[in-house]
Amino acid sequence: MRDSAEPASEVLEERRVGEPVDHRIDIEDDIRGEARIEALIGMLPGDFPADLWVYEPATVLDFADVTDDDRWVVLQARQELAIVLERLERRLGADGWVGTGLGPEPSVYRKDSRSARIAVAEEAGEVLIRLEW
Repeated sequence: MRDSAEPASEVLEERRVGEPVDHRIDIEDDIRGEARIEALIGMLPGDFPADLWVYEPATVLDFADVTDDDRWVVLQARQELAIVLERLERRLGADGWVGTGLGPEPSVYRKDSRSARIAVAEEAGEVLIRLEW
């Protein structure tokens, strides 16, 4: 036990240390924060139409079993709904698909004698895109 009359400077040793390592880290300069995945994660069914654009970046969440009569795939995009809608509508039009506009209810898009039903909805902060052909 320490004598209460003893000054604190004699008990504590002073040490000088350099700058902490994290003082040099600036989130403004961290390029990892800017990394963006611009790809499709997952695999599409083998009979997915080659001329039906797949939104990217996205993740394949689910698709119809090959034994099902209905053919569909669900994608998940982690961007704002307005951005997804605008990009998807613009690309569908550029690829020759004509439709009535995208939303949570399936919209029919046609190209030549074929049709695709597309629904885009926001769920839990992420955008789900369902494509049926």
